[in-house]
Amino acid sequence: MKSIISRYLATSFIFPFLASCSFFIVFLLTFQFFKFTKIIINKEIPAFLIAEMILHLGNTFLPLSIPLSAYFAALYTLKKMSLDSEYIVMRSLGLAKWDIFKPLLLLGLLLTFTIFSLGETIIPLSRRRFQEITANITSKGMLSSIQKEQFYFEIPHFTIFAQNVENKGELLEKLFIHIKSPKFGENEEKIIMAERGELLKEGKEEDASIEMLRFKLYQGSITKSSPDHRYIEKILFDTYDFPIDLSQFKNGVASKESMKSTSTLYQSINLKERNPLIVTEFWERIYNAFQPTLFIFLGLLFGIQSRRGPSKKVDLLSFFAPLFYYSLYFTSLSMARKESSYLCELYMLMPTLLTSILAIFYYRTNE
Repeated sequence: MKSIISRYLATSFIFPFLASCSFFIVFLLTFQFFKFTKIIINKEIPAFLIAEMILHLGNTFLPLSIPLSAYFAALYTLKKMSLDSEYIVMRSLGLAKWDIFKPLLLLGLLLTFTIFSLGETIIPLSRRRFQEITANITSKGMLSSIQKEQFYFEIPHFTIFAQNVENKGELLEKLFIHIKSPKFGENEEKIIMAERGELLKEGKEEDASIEMLRFKLYQGSITKSSPDHRYIEKILFDTYDFPIDLSQFKNGVASKESMKSTSTLYQSINLKERNPLIVTEFWERIYNAFQPTLFIFLGLLFGIQSRRGPSKKVDLLSFFAPLFYYSLYFTSLSMARKESSYLCELYMLMPTLLTSILAIFYYRTNE
């Protein structure tokens, strides 16, 4: 009897879990792709490359989507069984509350193992690959939209004007470049004028796989002026190699630490010189892996509906439970990233530990 009920519970859980997980991933993808719409349209990205971007970006959302989907699926399953009196029938057959919870909690442990495995291989790889694709399509095509006799402003701190443009921005004539960047000093300006210029590509940056670009300029001048314009320096040149800083095109979806496997992060933790970003990323993955089990437990607790009396209190708790967890989680995450001592582990443990204690207390008091 117990095995039949266990299979029934698991079957009832799987469909809403998959539907909920698909919804969260599509929602997050839609929200994220608003940032890349302009790039995709302007740079004429091939369909297969867009599909690969969607695949890898969707993989990076799995650690967030799986726990929330497990929570809502468990909540839906138990609530439906309670309203259909199936839960009452199970209890009348002699099953304890724990016997009903156990099959879905075992599925939660399976999801925990899944998230941990994804963090070891697939997710770091997807984050790195997505970073590479977005960086490449941005850097490779960023100058292709330069039009002759039009000012170009897409590169921060740069203004580019060319009287003639050929080969999709790789060859320019009568070139004017105005730069106002903190790198040259406080609001120091630099103006470069050249008869012609060539855009050259020199491989990729190691950390983000962004193509390194530079202008090779011919027959021109470089004019520098101080912020107060008290001095002006002018240099004439026959040829001048001018590198283009592409650091602003590095996509913010992933950090260096998030693109490493969990085992690599563990090996990187140095007890003498602890990097809070590495330590936080490692423990974030460990505790994130236990979120599905915890969230399924919460969903089962709040999914039980009594036909006697109003259930508004339980519905309110079911709504605020994930909000409480994630508000505590993101606060702890922010504090842990600033902490260089062993409090990093404590900060990352707090959301899971505190929520688990409250959930067990609620379970015991309503058993």
